[in-house]
Formats: sequence, structure tokens, C-alpha cells
Amino acid sequence: GTGPTWDYHKRRAEQAYGRAIWYGLQLLEQTAPGFQDATKNSDTMKAWLAQFEGPEDAEKLFWLGYAWMGRVNIAKERPEW
Repeated sequence: GTGPTWDYHKRRAEQAYGRAIWYGLQLLEQTAPGFQDATKNSDTMKAWLAQFEGPEDAEKLFWLGYAWMGRVNIAKERPEW
């Protein structure tokens, strides 16, 4: 549906996913600083991701990915996201 209530809840969900992504990145930066620089290309991203090992890192990466995909899904019509 559409309408004021739908728009309101959609914006709230976008903001919640945005906060989850921000906090997730802060957590990952404690292990491997430099995420922003790593986004240059696939090689820099692979090198950054190679710093993570073990189940505790997998869990952090999973939940960050989950939040990011949730935001992408809810904001499909916003290409800047």
C-alpha cells in the first residue's frame, strides 16, 4: 500500500537499517580499520575482508550484510543507496 502511514513506516525502516549499518561498520572497524578505502574495487575489498577470521567475525559480517540487504530491499527506488 501507499499513503502517509506506509511512507512513515518505510522511512523509519530505512533509518533503522541505516543505523544498523553504521553500528555494524563501527564494530568491524575495531578489527579491521579502513572499510571506506576498501570500497575502491573488488581487490581492495577482498584484502580488507581477509582480515576477518573465525566464527565471531562471521557473525558480525553476516549481520552487517543482513542490515545492508534489508536497506537495499526497502529502498529499491533510491539508487544512491
